[in-house]
Amino acid sequence: VLAVGGIVVGVLVATGVINTQTVGPTVAPNSTVSPGNSTTRDGGWTTWAEWQACDVTCGGGVQRRSRTCSNPAPGGDGRDCAGRDAQVRACSDWKCPDCTRTCAVGTLSTACDTCICDNHVLNGRVTDTRNAPLDNAEVFFAEKPWEAAATTNS
Repeated sequence: VLAVGGIVVGVLVATGVINTQTVGPTVAPNSTVSPGNSTTRDGGWTTWAEWQACDVTCGGGVQRRSRTCSNPAPGGDGRDCAGRDAQVRACSDWKCPDCTRTCAVGTLSTACDTCICDNHVLNGRVTDTRNAPLDNAEVFFAEKPWEAAATTNS
């Protein structure tokens, strides 16, 4: 008994360690042993597989990934995994290029994304907001904004 100023505030209970010995079958996590020694094991999901490649390159497609109920697999009267074994998400949702268009000059690339003009010279002037020429400025076509078509020289 723990007392402070004559008032009982708690009871201390002595504890000890009891040596134990396992008798019978060893049981895995999420498992129980039923009468008759049959093991019941609930199923567990594996981690998700990597996303598969998109099924199209443009125009909107889908990617898939999956997992299995085998970590561990259900056993005996154990429960199957809860939830779905597959996921789907959208991919390649940009517009496909128009392969029927014609180029004013040159030929349409095999990817249908730009007109190819071999041995042509671009003439023009690239200036800043004060109309001063810009040196070493990269020029891009609207169809390929990630690839410079030319660089200016003053």
